[in-house]
Amino acid sequence: MAARRRAGERRLLLDWAIGRHVAGELTVQEAASTKLWHTETQWRVCDAAMQLHGGASYMNEYPIARIWRDARVRRIYGGTSEIMKELIGRSL
Repeated sequence: MAARRRAGERRLLLDWAIGRHVAGELTVQEAASTKLWHTETQWRVCDAAMQLHGGASYMNEYPIARIWRDARVRRIYGGTSEIMKELIGRSL
C-alpha cells in the first residue's frame, strides 16, 4: 500500500517538474530535489522488495534483481544523491 502511494506521489512530482521545465521555470534546486526524491524513493521501495523476496532476490531469474540494480545505478548517474543534496543546500 505504501509503495502504491509513493508511486502516486512520484507521478505528481514528476508532472509538476516537467511542467515547470517546459515553461522554463524549473530551478536547479527544484530539479535536484525532484531527482533526489525519485531516486531515493525508488531505492527504498526496491530495498523493501528485496527484503520480501529474501536471498532469491539476488538471482537473475527474478525481475527484482534487475530492478534493484537499476535503482542503485539511478542514484549515481545524473549526479549522485550526495551531489543533489549539496545543490539543494546551496539554496537554503
